[in-house]
Amino acid sequence: MITLFYLFLLLFILNEIFYFSNRKRLDIFFNKKDPTQIKKLDIFYYLIKIMSTVWPVMGIFSSFRELFTIVLFLGLSKFLIYHVSKKIYSFYVDLYPILLISIYITILFYKFS
Repeated sequence: MITLFYLFLLLFILNEIFYFSNRKRLDIFFNKKDPTQIKKLDIFYYLIKIMSTVWPVMGIFSSFRELFTIVLFLGLSKFLIYHVSKKIYSFYVDLYPILLISIYITILFYKFS
């Protein structure tokens, strides 16, 4: 069961890569709110994204508490930066998936090595 919990990281990594490669299309849905433009794969992306926001909260109770805290801090920072500066936010949004992927890979490496 614990191994399955950590294997979800692979799904989250793929989800971040999907976002990075389809960011414009995924963001247009929220900007224009046109439900006819959304694809089934996009719905799957959003479901995984919701799951990936709850997942680090559960991870705080694991042996990788520090890394899960960083993931939560990065998400909170994204929200705060949005309200401070749009220019910094646009840079942070580009960097955010890369940071998450690197943390997820780090957790996987330490868990399975």
